[in-house]
Amino acid sequence: MSIFDWNFENRAKTAPALTMQDVLERTYNIGKSDEANAVKRLSDFHGRPLWLLPADLTEFDKTFPLAKLPHHVPGRERGFWRTRSAYIRWRRKVRCQIQHATAAH
Repeated sequence: MSIFDWNFENRAKTAPALTMQDVLERTYNIGKSDEANAVKRLSDFHGRPLWLLPADLTEFDKTFPLAKLPHHVPGRERGFWRTRSAYIRWRRKVRCQIQHATAAH
């Protein structure tokens, strides 16, 4: 069970120090709407609001590994990304925003 599942299923009383909602707001505030749209897709992927998802780079990398082959892309069975390269571009954008937000926090 990942930290993403734990927060939602146990309805933890304390929120993580920094959530993906915080990352989204920071991304909008610095004027990066394309990157903000990429961050919003996390909510669609997990089917949960961003404020329940921690801005944790380690968990992000476990959930969204660097895909070497098309069949390694998470969510491919749902057709979440059209191509492996689209997934890699999305992953790079979101990962970068998490890094910047956690460094500023």
